[in-house]
Amino acid sequence: MPVQREVDEELALHIELRTRDYVARGMTPTEARAAALHRFGDVALVEQECLHIGRARERDMRRAEWWAELRQDLAYAWRQLGRSRGFTAAAVLTLALGIGATTAIFTVVDAVVLRPLPFDEPSRVVRFRATSANAGWEKGNFAPGEYGGWQREGRSWERLALVYPGDFTLAGDELPERVVGERVTRDYFAVFGVRPALGRVFGADEDRPGGPRVVVLSDRLWRRSFGASPAVLGRTVELNADRYQVVGVMPPAFDFAAQAPELWVPAAFGDDALRNLGGRFVEVVGRLRPGVAPATAEAEALVIARRLWATRASSREDAAGTVRVRRYADDLTSDVRLQLLVMLGAVGLVLLIACVNVANLLAARGLARGRELAIRAALGAGRGRIVRQLVAECALLAGLGAAAALALAAGGAWLLVRLVPPGVPRVEQAAVDGRVLLFTLGLTLLTTLLLSLTPARQTDGGDLLGALRRGGRAANAQVRHRARTALAAGEVALALVLLVLAGLLIRSALVLRRVPAGVDGAQVLTARLRLPAARYREPARVTAAFERIAEAAAAVPGVRSAALVSRVPLTGMNTGVDFVRVGDAAAVERGAAVASNFRIVSPAYFRTMGIPVRWGRDFTAADRAGAPRAVVVNEALARALSLGARPQGARLWSTNGAFWFGADRPADLVVVGVVGDIRDDGLREAVRPEAYFPLAQAPEEPWSWIERSMLVVARTGGPPALAAPALQRAVRAVDPSLPMYDVRTMDARLADATAVDRFYTGLLAALGGAALLLAAVGIYGVVAHLTRLQVREMGVRLALGATGAGVVRLMLARHLRPVAAGLALGTAGALLAARALEARLYGVPPTDPATLAGAAALLTVVAAVACWLPARRAARVDPTVALRAD
Repeated sequence: MPVQREVDEELALHIELRTRDYVARGMTPTEARAAALHRFGDVALVEQECLHIGRARERDMRRAEWWAELRQDLAYAWRQLGRSRGFTAAAVLTLALGIGATTAIFTVVDAVVLRPLPFDEPSRVVRFRATSANAGWEKGNFAPGEYGGWQREGRSWERLALVYPGDFTLAGDELPERVVGERVTRDYFAVFGVRPALGRVFGADEDRPGGPRVVVLSDRLWRRSFGASPAVLGRTVELNADRYQVVGVMPPAFDFAAQAPELWVPAAFGDDALRNLGGRFVEVVGRLRPGVAPATAEAEALVIARRLWATRASSREDAAGTVRVRRYADDLTSDVRLQLLVMLGAVGLVLLIACVNVANLLAARGLARGRELAIRAALGAGRGRIVRQLVAECALLAGLGAAAALALAAGGAWLLVRLVPPGVPRVEQAAVDGRVLLFTLGLTLLTTLLLSLTPARQTDGGDLLGALRRGGRAANAQVRHRARTALAAGEVALALVLLVLAGLLIRSALVLRRVPAGVDGAQVLTARLRLPAARYREPARVTAAFERIAEAAAAVPGVRSAALVSRVPLTGMNTGVDFVRVGDAAAVERGAAVASNFRIVSPAYFRTMGIPVRWGRDFTAADRAGAPRAVVVNEALARALSLGARPQGARLWSTNGAFWFGADRPADLVVVGVVGDIRDDGLREAVRPEAYFPLAQAPEEPWSWIERSMLVVARTGGPPALAAPALQRAVRAVDPSLPMYDVRTMDARLADATAVDRFYTGLLAALGGAALLLAAVGIYGVVAHLTRLQVREMGVRLALGATGAGVVRLMLARHLRPVAAGLALGTAGALLAARALEARLYGVPPTDPATLAGAAALLTVVAAVACWLPARRAARVDPTVALRAD
């Protein structure tokens, strides 16, 4: 009874009884009713109070009834699933794989891309990048003078900081330790808005030439090398043979970069250095003023930069150069964001395929339970209650799958963190936490919704008697079979999308493997050395020490040749020297100077690294201090300067040589050789101009900013790793205090150049394989079920003379039609999805017909086999048995 009606009747009865009582006492009916109403009080107020109480009681009763029915539904669903253990195991395992894989990928995506950086107002923290179409730079560095100009003139940023990354040698109790660090200006930590966990950061008095040497440690280095002792504050440590005082320790959350620095020291750049526009080797970060957009800051930075560029000899790089200002979080993940989001989308497709498979299982099970559902309806269960019961089973399946998925996700995330190649920021923070649990809960609810669509449509209407007479088979079974066939076609379409994406990445990786790096890394060992500045301050002494090391390395037994180089290939470092050809002075005025990388090398470097000399010669002992300055150029620089194939007598002049060579007008450089091009920014990037300087004639200035560091490269007659101990002994014979670190084969460094591509290709290929397997299982299940329903038809055909082969052909033709429809739909989807991968493809168009055809052919073969197996069984049925089948 409605609450309003119940309250009205109760109040009317109360007043009626009181009225009768007053009439019995001698009042007239009118007087009695008036007295009863007066005695009762405000009827409207009492009515509202009663309605409130009644409705609250009704809500409580409905809630209790709902929970009781839900418990009944879940208990019944649990019993039903327990009776069908095979079905339950298959469904739960399928969902666990789909939800688990999706959650594992999301765990990494959340840690790397979605979580905000641990800064104060991270949206205001930006990074400046130099780009140049001519120089091929997209993430170039700046000259200190550009930072100085922005610091003096800029209005869009609140704070600005210069960053100069580098390696440090930390003296320990036993062996020295190589530590990645940064030289930064005093506002660096204020830019990020992060306070130290212990102590303080350095200030203006320390960030100046000749200022006190202080160092701030990362939490990771503090724990690893100093035992997490608070007593580290004030302690003196030895870095690069110089003594620094520890003044602070940063919190753990500050380790956010892909290769997070472990210590920070003052950059200590003077005014002259901050006006120098010669070399581009520093990074710039800043904090924007409130309300200033990155685009506004970018426009101002470019105006200031172009005004500064106009004061130096122009180059092609300046002519095509610009400045990009991006939010730090976007810049940090720019190289991995697209790939990770594509992987998340791909694994989402796998989850959809898994849901379709389970939906088909539920559909088949629902057809078998038709009689049961009809009986329940006949006994009074409404359609809503029956649907809710079926949804409870779907929710229970999804919940069981999600519970198993969490264990798989934790293991999968752990494995992914260890398989992800270097260069992915914050990936080590990936873990199953509250955010991931909420995501899994959302996936579970979504899965329940998707699975519930099938049983909700399978409940019969009001024809209970007909349903019972049919034994539970639905009157619209043909429509439902078509729905299951459509689901199978959808599986094929989704699987084709994944296979095409995986195929494109595989083909791209194969093309990338054939790209020549320009060096022969087989049997080449590389190791870095650093001379301590305290004992090697004079450039002449630095050069002499490295020459002795090169000679000692070449004399190691088993070493065929050895040399030293300031940077090995594929390091991607931008150190631009601007060159013009002597005799083409007008090139400066028209902005035609060519920006070039440069390396300092010792004799025999080209032979050791397998870099071919196209013309001229390698450096020799004759290229010493006092002799004409020699330079070897690569083919790209020779082309850019129009030197010709045989640049006999060609001379170069550096327009920014005052920075590199320490003179207002350095001597001309004589081109003595032309060598083959190497890849310096990765195999995907275009070859860049390159100049090589002989070690004995190396400019003095670079020794300070490369921190007297070189790499020894040695070509061995056997496995390179076996030569490492002997090479270390040879180095220590020159200076017992020199450690070798970053000891790796050149092949390993070359492999790193494709590590990211291999990882994403392998992951997407695995997802494509899973999709192919799930699609095959789904197609097989649908065809097998439909074949069982068509046994009588096949028996009639066989009885009328059809051959088994004819029956197989008929079944294949019938069941491959939805596969063909799925292929058509999947092709359209793949062409759209492939656009998202275009930036990661190399040498392969996103519409590559060979990949599309190959993926479609593979899926067709697998689908044909999945259809052929049940068709073959149908062709072998005994016609007599088939004709008796109902």
